[in-house]
Amino acid sequence: MKLKHIAFCLAALLPATGAGVAQAQEEIIFGLSAATGSLQQQTASEFARRVNEKLDGKAVVKVFDSSQLGKDKDMLQKIKLGTMHLTLPSSTMPDIASEYAIFDLPFLVADREHLTKIDETLFKDVLVPAAMEHGLSPAGNLGKRLPPDHQQ
Repeated sequence: MKLKHIAFCLAALLPATGAGVAQAQEEIIFGLSAATGSLQQQTASEFARRVNEKLDGKAVVKVFDSSQLGKDKDMLQKIKLGTMHLTLPSSTMPDIASEYAIFDLPFLVADREHLTKIDETLFKDVLVPAAMEHGLSPAGNLGKRLPPDHQQ
Protein backbone atom coordinates (compact mmCIF):
# COMPACT_ATOMS: atom_id res chain seq x y z
CA MET A 1 0.00 0.00 0.00
CA LYS A 2 1.52 3.31 -1.02
CA LEU A 3 2.04 5.94 1.66
CA LYS A 4 0.26 8.74 -0.14
CA HIS A 5 -2.82 6.55 -0.31
CA ILE A 6 -2.61 5.58 3.36
CA ALA A 7 -1.77 9.04 4.61
CA PHE A 8 -4.86 10.65 3.19
CA CYS A 9 -7.21 7.74 3.51
CA LEU A 10 -10.02 10.04 4.52
CA ALA A 11 -8.54 13.43 3.92
CA ALA A 12 -11.52 15.44 2.94
CA LEU A 13 -10.83 18.91 1.70
CA LEU A 14 -13.36 21.63 2.36
CA PRO A 15 -13.41 25.25 1.26
CA ALA A 16 -11.54 27.38 3.76
CA THR A 17 -14.39 29.88 3.64
CA GLY A 18 -16.37 27.70 6.02
CA ALA A 19 -19.02 26.80 3.46
CA GLY A 20 -18.76 23.03 3.62
CA VAL A 21 -20.42 19.83 4.61
CA ALA A 22 -21.68 21.23 7.93
CA GLN A 23 -24.31 23.23 6.05
CA ALA A 24 -27.58 21.52 5.19
CA GLN A 25 -27.24 20.08 1.69
CA GLU A 26 -29.27 17.53 -0.20
CA GLU A 27 -26.22 16.01 -1.90
CA ILE A 28 -22.63 15.94 -0.70
CA ILE A 29 -20.42 15.30 -3.71
CA PHE A 30 -17.26 13.27 -3.06
CA GLY A 31 -14.96 12.94 -6.07
CA LEU A 32 -11.73 11.04 -6.45
CA SER A 33 -9.44 10.02 -9.27
CA ALA A 34 -8.87 6.47 -8.03
CA ALA A 35 -10.38 3.62 -10.02
CA THR A 36 -13.38 1.57 -9.02
CA GLY A 37 -12.25 -1.22 -6.71
CA SER A 38 -9.11 0.58 -5.53
CA LEU A 39 -8.37 1.06 -1.83
CA GLN A 40 -9.16 4.76 -2.13
CA GLN A 41 -12.52 4.09 -3.80
CA GLN A 42 -13.39 1.43 -1.22
CA THR A 43 -12.46 3.84 1.56
CA ALA A 44 -14.55 6.64 0.06
CA SER A 45 -17.51 4.31 -0.39
CA GLU A 46 -17.27 3.08 3.19
CA PHE A 47 -17.04 6.69 4.39
CA ALA A 48 -20.16 7.53 2.37
CA ARG A 49 -22.01 4.49 3.73
CA ARG A 50 -21.25 5.43 7.33
CA VAL A 51 -22.06 9.11 6.87
CA ASN A 52 -25.27 8.38 4.98
CA GLU A 53 -26.36 6.07 7.79
CA LYS A 54 -25.81 8.85 10.33
CA LEU A 55 -27.45 11.49 8.14
CA ASP A 56 -30.61 9.36 8.08
CA GLY A 57 -31.91 10.88 4.84
CA LYS A 58 -31.18 14.54 5.70
CA ALA A 59 -28.52 14.53 2.99
CA VAL A 60 -26.64 11.94 0.99
CA VAL A 61 -22.95 11.53 0.18
CA LYS A 62 -22.44 10.48 -3.43
CA VAL A 63 -19.06 9.09 -4.49
CA PHE A 64 -17.74 9.65 -8.01
CA ASP A 65 -14.56 7.68 -8.68
CA SER A 66 -12.30 7.16 -11.72
CA SER A 67 -11.92 10.92 -12.35
CA GLN A 68 -15.60 11.21 -13.34
CA LEU A 69 -15.58 14.79 -12.04
CA GLY A 70 -12.15 15.64 -13.45
CA LYS A 71 -8.53 15.25 -12.48
CA ASP A 72 -7.34 16.02 -8.94
CA LYS A 73 -6.56 19.66 -9.76
CA ASP A 74 -9.99 20.10 -11.37
CA MET A 75 -11.71 18.63 -8.33
CA LEU A 76 -9.78 20.86 -5.93
CA GLN A 77 -10.90 23.86 -7.99
CA LYS A 78 -14.50 22.62 -7.86
CA ILE A 79 -14.23 22.44 -4.07
CA LYS A 80 -13.06 26.05 -3.95
CA LEU A 81 -16.01 27.01 -6.18
CA GLY A 82 -18.44 25.04 -4.02
CA THR A 83 -19.65 22.73 -6.80
CA MET A 84 -18.07 19.72 -5.09
CA HIS A 85 -17.64 19.09 -1.37
CA LEU A 86 -15.09 16.34 -0.68
CA THR A 87 -12.12 14.84 -2.45
CA LEU A 88 -9.34 12.37 -1.83
CA PRO A 89 -6.44 13.75 -3.86
CA SER A 90 -3.88 11.18 -4.89
CA SER A 91 -0.75 13.11 -5.82
CA THR A 92 -1.69 16.73 -6.48
CA MET A 93 -1.11 18.22 -3.04
CA PRO A 94 2.70 18.61 -3.40
CA ASP A 95 2.05 20.81 -6.46
CA ILE A 96 -0.20 23.02 -4.33
CA ALA A 97 1.76 23.03 -1.07
CA SER A 98 5.30 21.62 -1.16
CA GLU A 99 5.01 20.40 2.44
CA TYR A 100 2.83 17.54 1.18
CA ALA A 101 5.75 16.08 -0.82
CA ILE A 102 6.80 14.30 2.36
CA PHE A 103 4.18 11.66 1.59
CA ASP A 104 5.83 10.85 -1.74
CA LEU A 105 8.92 9.52 0.05
CA PRO A 106 8.97 5.72 -0.20
CA PHE A 107 8.69 3.72 2.99
CA LEU A 108 8.46 6.83 5.17
CA VAL A 109 5.81 5.42 7.48
CA ALA A 110 6.58 2.15 9.24
CA ASP A 111 3.09 1.42 10.59
CA ARG A 112 -0.12 3.06 11.86
CA GLU A 113 1.48 3.93 15.20
CA HIS A 114 4.17 5.85 13.36
CA LEU A 115 1.52 7.54 11.24
CA THR A 116 -0.31 8.57 14.42
CA LYS A 117 2.86 10.32 15.60
CA ILE A 118 3.07 12.13 12.27
CA ASP A 119 -0.61 13.03 12.59
CA GLU A 120 -0.08 14.44 16.08
CA THR A 121 2.69 16.77 14.94
CA LEU A 122 3.18 17.35 11.24
CA PHE A 123 -0.44 17.18 10.08
CA LYS A 124 -1.99 19.76 12.42
CA ASP A 125 0.98 22.08 12.72
CA VAL A 126 2.42 22.05 9.20
CA LEU A 127 0.15 20.45 6.60
CA VAL A 128 -3.17 22.00 7.62
CA PRO A 129 -1.80 25.58 7.60
CA ALA A 130 -0.02 24.94 4.27
CA ALA A 131 -3.27 23.77 2.64
CA MET A 132 -5.26 26.63 4.16
CA GLU A 133 -2.88 29.15 2.58
CA HIS A 134 -4.17 27.83 -0.74
CA GLY A 135 -7.86 27.94 0.18
CA LEU A 136 -8.18 24.29 1.23
CA SER A 137 -8.92 22.92 4.67
CA PRO A 138 -8.16 19.26 5.39
CA ALA A 139 -10.95 17.91 7.56
CA GLY A 140 -9.10 14.86 8.78
CA ASN A 141 -6.45 12.27 8.28
CA LEU A 142 -7.04 8.52 8.25
CA GLY A 143 -10.61 9.00 9.35
CA LYS A 144 -9.68 11.18 12.31
CA ARG A 145 -11.45 14.48 12.71
CA LEU A 146 -9.43 17.51 13.53
CA PRO A 147 -9.96 19.04 16.95
CA PRO A 148 -12.52 21.91 17.00
CA ASP A 149 -9.79 24.57 17.05
CA HIS A 150 -8.65 23.40 13.58
CA GLN A 151 -12.08 23.06 11.96
CA GLN A 152 -13.68 25.77 9.89
